[in-house]
Amino acid sequence: MINIIRKTHCLEKYLRINNQEYRQHVLDFFENNLRLDVRNKGDITSRLLPDPERKIEAFFLAKSDGVVAGIEEIEFFLNHVEKLASIKLGEVSVNFKVRDAERLTKGQEFGSLKGSAQDILLLERTILNFLQRMSGVATATAKACSLSASKVLITPTRKTLWPLFDKKACMVGGGGTHRLSLSDAVLIKDNHVALFENNFAAILDKIFESSKEQLGNFVEIEVTSKNDALKVAQYYFEQAPKGFQPLYIMLDNMKVTEIKMIINQCKKMGWQKNIFFEASGGINFENLKTYAASGVDIISLGMLTHSAKALDISLEFQA
Repeated sequence: MINIIRKTHCLEKYLRINNQEYRQHVLDFFENNLRLDVRNKGDITSRLLPDPERKIEAFFLAKSDGVVAGIEEIEFFLNHVEKLASIKLGEVSVNFKVRDAERLTKGQEFGSLKGSAQDILLLERTILNFLQRMSGVATATAKACSLSASKVLITPTRKTLWPLFDKKACMVGGGGTHRLSLSDAVLIKDNHVALFENNFAAILDKIFESSKEQLGNFVEIEVTSKNDALKVAQYYFEQAPKGFQPLYIMLDNMKVTEIKMIINQCKKMGWQKNIFFEASGGINFENLKTYAASGVDIISLGMLTHSAKALDISLEFQA
């Protein structure tokens, strides 16, 4: 079952370096951040060094345990610095001893940079910010996946600081992506429902009239009550055209007892065919196990991205 869900909620192919759009996104991100850092005068501190061009080696050091993410992107960026239009850098080589999704332990030296002192100092904060943020999100996701015992797919929401990178970090941590953009899938939320005057039949009829291309990777409707959840499930079961794609029902801010009642009622009525359930809202590390055992197929957690703590990583210089 979870493999079926992963096909729609794990948009991995868009977040790989071999994807041209993602490659450009990586380069644009680093260039924009470096440009903000140097502005129009450059690194005025590094100009005070006795020998800014001196070749040095700097080592990445984990100062806390966690799951590393961002390796692929940093390697790609440093191997293509010549493509940056507004930032001029000399050659800076990178050598990581770990790959994305591997666990770091406190005190572990897991990679290095080699280049001129001024270039590495220019890169230091941007690269560390990226590595710490990505690894923090991946670490939080890995913890959530462990608590769920692989019974459900753990995904982030669109409450993100760095949309594509945060989603990628969640995948590195073992979760899914949900939507990467508004064009990926139809997700009817509370404000859409209000604009349909709370008429779920009208919403579903509109969906049924649409082509598969118009609907994207999946179709999902958010509900906030047991009655609405059962209403949507029944109407989909009775009215969906033959062969129509599965429907995901997001159970928003519901208690576990209510979720169990909804899923059990759908099973009792035989409505569960081609219907999957997602729990969202108010779920955290303390209650995640209970929600994972409720019978839902997906748990989406805003905290993975809007509240993730950066993993403590430093760059230690050795002249």
